[in-house]
Amino acid sequence: MNKLQISLFSLITLISFNSCEALANIQQSQQSSSSTTTTTTTNNDRSKQIVLPSNVDRNKTTAQLPAQSIDYEMLAYGERYRDNIFTDIQVSTEYYAKNVKDFEGNTKNLVVDIISAKNDVEKNRPCIVYIYGGGFSMKVDDGMQEICKSMALKGYVVAAIDYRLGFYNSNLAVQCKADFYEGFLLAELRAAQDAIAAVKYLKANASRLGINPDMIIIGGQSAGAITALDVAYYDNNETDAAFINKVGGSLDATTSQANINIKKNVAGVFSLSGAITNPTILNNPNNTPTFLVNGTCDEFIYTESGAAYKCDAKATTNIKYPTMYAPDYIYRTLKSKNNPTFYIEVCQSGHAMNNWSYQNVVDWVTSFTYAVIKNKFKTGNVTVFPDKTTCSLDCK
Repeated sequence: MNKLQISLFSLITLISFNSCEALANIQQSQQSSSSTTTTTTTNNDRSKQIVLPSNVDRNKTTAQLPAQSIDYEMLAYGERYRDNIFTDIQVSTEYYAKNVKDFEGNTKNLVVDIISAKNDVEKNRPCIVYIYGGGFSMKVDDGMQEICKSMALKGYVVAAIDYRLGFYNSNLAVQCKADFYEGFLLAELRAAQDAIAAVKYLKANASRLGINPDMIIIGGQSAGAITALDVAYYDNNETDAAFINKVGGSLDATTSQANINIKKNVAGVFSLSGAITNPTILNNPNNTPTFLVNGTCDEFIYTESGAAYKCDAKATTNIKYPTMYAPDYIYRTLKSKNNPTFYIEVCQSGHAMNNWSYQNVVDWVTSFTYAVIKNKFKTGNVTVFPDKTTCSLDCK
């Protein structure tokens, strides 16, 4: 068995009980699995791609990482929110905010795609808000469709949101060739405003959408993960006054007056290759279950803290760049404050989730959401190893 392929049952066990006891369960599962045959479907090149309704305001995908096979096989006697119990999905599109200003002052309408299982009669379902990555400058589909569809087939409502993208010199930021400090942080704040507005919109429309407003879980990859963590932990008092004033004066700047009094709290947050840029947001954690997954060879984020895109090692000129506080820092800080947190360290693997296999990502996210729903999420951490490594960095 691939060392990275921890079974879903074992991972649920791991995040549901204390890590030492559960790690033994995982090791036993790996040893016994060699005699077990696993059947997966062969959905190469996204033969089961999500077909989104036409919408001129939806952000177009800038980049797409190679698709991988995902097991969408229905388990007729499976358990809702843990197994695939449906065979197909339906997608509708709504606007969660209108007439907001992007970084250039242009007016934009913000789209959310609501993805759910066909013929699902349940009316009080957990909702997953999923946020794509792309450095706040582009829309990168790194397993987004695989995750959204897989979770919908398990009975979740998935809300895949667009948000405002872009900042000056954003095309040069990843090359560390421009001063992108302020632009990046302002783009992050705009994304957080939009995601908060989306959460409040979903809560306000929960009955119509068949959503449990108290069971909204937010997460994403890369910039989407940063945004999700901001939604869970940021408040207005922790923002830089000069920055927040440039984006409307409040994290609620995107939210309509009708929704402004709805609380932004979420039932859980998951971060895939994510970080935070403001460490003070963890000073007073709010007991939100937090799930972190990162590769130790991430090309853009240090495991502890350091310059965004690792520009301190790449830049040839003296530019200013944001500091990223990454999973090691987040996990250690939240754990010290008794905030329930679990951290999967993918040893010798990089930033992109296709390094980890999308099937594993789906299983990991499912293990987290299922544990949150069952109120069994516990703090812990584990290191896993991919078959194909991207560096030789030792793991702790």
